[in-house]
Amino acid sequence: MPAEVAIPIACNKDCIGGCPLLAYVRDGRVTRIGNNRVGSPYMSGCAKGFQAVKTLYAPDRLTAPLLRTGPRCSGSFKQVSWPEALDLVAGQLADIKARYGAEAVMRLGGSGSCRGALHNTRSLASRFLAMFGGCTELTSGYSNGAALFVTPFVLGTFNAGIDAGTLQFSNLIILWGANISDCRLGSEMEARLLEAKRRGTPIIAIDPRRTATASHLGTQWIPVRPGTDSALMMAVLYVLITEDLVDAAFAARYSAGFDGLVQRILGGDGPDGVARTPAWAERICGTPAETIVALARQYGRAKPAALLPGLSIQRTIGGEDAIRMAIALQVATGNLGQPGGSSGAFAQGTLPPPRVGSIGVPVLAAQPAVPTYRWADAILGGQAGGYPSDIKAIYNVGGNYVSQGSDVHKNMRAFEQVEFSVCHDLFLTPTARYCDVVLPVSTSLERQDIIFTSGNYLLFSNRATKPLPGTRTDYAILAELAARLGFGRVHRRQRRGGLAAQLRGRLRNPRL
Repeated sequence: MPAEVAIPIACNKDCIGGCPLLAYVRDGRVTRIGNNRVGSPYMSGCAKGFQAVKTLYAPDRLTAPLLRTGPRCSGSFKQVSWPEALDLVAGQLADIKARYGAEAVMRLGGSGSCRGALHNTRSLASRFLAMFGGCTELTSGYSNGAALFVTPFVLGTFNAGIDAGTLQFSNLIILWGANISDCRLGSEMEARLLEAKRRGTPIIAIDPRRTATASHLGTQWIPVRPGTDSALMMAVLYVLITEDLVDAAFAARYSAGFDGLVQRILGGDGPDGVARTPAWAERICGTPAETIVALARQYGRAKPAALLPGLSIQRTIGGEDAIRMAIALQVATGNLGQPGGSSGAFAQGTLPPPRVGSIGVPVLAAQPAVPTYRWADAILGGQAGGYPSDIKAIYNVGGNYVSQGSDVHKNMRAFEQVEFSVCHDLFLTPTARYCDVVLPVSTSLERQDIIFTSGNYLLFSNRATKPLPGTRTDYAILAELAARLGFGRVHRRQRRGGLAAQLRGRLRNPRL
């Protein structure tokens, strides 16, 4: 029997992990995936990365281009050759551009492969459509839209990440809506938190559910009603203020406008004049007033303390306030910028990365764009509804938008309204079922790439096995379409070479 070979790879899931892994290969076939311990001993993968081999060899994985033959979402498709599929897609895109303009095409997707320097589904699609003449782009995202918007207003930048290693200096850690055990938020984060717990550091998990994090990592679980985190944070700040637990000198030196916030919390500056007391918050968030007082006292006296918010607290109406209040609490307690503290912002994965070549995306002047959560409204409403363009085609790379948005029926109507839709995917997802052409793509195990991580380091992910017959990389698909549409040049060396040659070509040649 051939020997099993361990090939270094890196996970490319949209969880800000960037975990170093090993793909064990025998006779050209991946047999299993495990941890790669050559980096930090705290770095480890999770079930999602370990099960990637099941995705690779899934029996329902797509291995041939599909052309819709029946009504949208009927599941009626026929297999066609790659030349036929690419000719059709290029012809439809060219026709729609000629009749309506390039802005009639909307780009969807992006998270299918979001950590790669080259094989990056969002960057590749945006680059291709920019070279096509533009499109209607999406801004922000479902994941962190409120945090992405508000954090620069408070801190001046969104790049306010945390090195999980600094948690070794923390005397208190508050996981506010951050389900680390399930959602990762960094390759080292769970291991660092577990180490802190074993060291005796209190870890408070504030969450509506007793999550795996609350059970596994937390030393205390504080329930709160969904969407009411801001009220709870205000009440915590009220106790800090009234019990003289605010680091007033720190707040005066490192913030502006804190006195106004204090007045608002105390009820002296605001339209309602209501003090944000623990009793006031209890009626809103369901957390007992005595629990709020105890939390605030423990938080105010433990220095340094790290408050780590999750995405959940800002995925609600007024979610910006939860992020602003989390930052304000870290300022009030003097924990912002301190070893063992944190910024209070959701900014995992935003430490400055090492410099490395990556595929460039041309910036077009006055390119129309709509917020991600309004993509379906923009298609259904068009210019008559106040949106910047009338969408006639959807180009979706690595996204499942039909089921991701909250109003699934509206999303379905949007796909039904356009003249043409195409997607790149591994499986026949709900979104793929609404597309006219479905193009089968490779997984990260079938290509090589440089992976951006949540920390100040990079990982190289080798190709563990050859792509399944009938599949292609997103890059290869878009390059061939670009050639058909008249703006693609694929260098012979790029065809022969690996990632390094491709990246060098990208830096010298701005065209696909």
